[in-house]
Amino acid sequence: MKNRTTLKDLAKLLKVSRSTVSKALHDSPEIIENTKRRVKEVAAENNYVANPVADNMRSRRSGTIAVIVPNISNSFFARVLSG
Repeated sequence: MKNRTTLKDLAKLLKVSRSTVSKALHDSPEIIENTKRRVKEVAAENNYVANPVADNMRSRRSGTIAVIVPNISNSFFARVLSG
């Protein structure tokens, strides 16, 4: 499996904290524009892609809805779920 670039890797390259990198990538007003631009350039050069699972854990929201039905082969439940 290919190693992915992480916030920690970007922070090390830029010689800033992980928090600074995260805030810059999320356009926080706490970070100056020059730093945001530099962080985004280095992230693009290193093919950084945010990990959606980590984002969901941080926000405690996944956007997923679970449905429990007693019998999926019953046509009533299949029709309800497809609707």
